[in-house]
Amino acid sequence: MLRFDLDNETDTIKAYRQRVTQAEAVGHFALAEQIRKIISQEQEHQHDLATALGIEVPNILKQGA
Repeated sequence: MLRFDLDNETDTIKAYRQRVTQAEAVGHFALAEQIRKIISQEQEHQHDLATALGIEVPNILKQGA
């Protein structure tokens, strides 16, 4: 169950990063900043889950995100 949650956090972070790019592309810079704050929270959750599982935090950048 923790692994499933970790995978979901990783997917969510990828999606939020895409939304940042999209928001900036249409000039919604304040929205992009708000999404970055959410990403920070999600990354904390991701780190906590990976730690609980005793594994490294998935490197999203190496996964083509």
